[in-house]
Amino acid sequence: MLILKAWEWRDMIKRQYECNLIMMHDLIGGGKMDEFTERIEKLKTFASGKSAIVGMTTSGSFNILGDDGRCSIIGNEVGFNNIGAAEGGIQALDIMLKNLEKGLGF
Repeated sequence: MLILKAWEWRDMIKRQYECNLIMMHDLIGGGKMDEFTERIEKLKTFASGKSAIVGMTTSGSFNILGDDGRCSIIGNEVGFNNIGAAEGGIQALDIMLKNLEKGLGF
């Protein structure tokens, strides 16, 4: 069992705080946020007028994701029309997949 004295605990917290400050400076002040903003702007231009099915494959299944949770940046920030999140989106997706299956001969 590790027992820390009060000043050791204080010093450890102070070092962690300093590390966090350095990391935040590198992220924000080091131009990383500028690069991120540029990438989002390029994606916005690409996404203009386009639709997407936002989903995630986990444990062998495909789950459709909305614009209010994981991967919401795709619809909310980038601007793709997430048809899985739209009113009636799941039904539209189902119809589209059935038409695709017919076209592929399934």
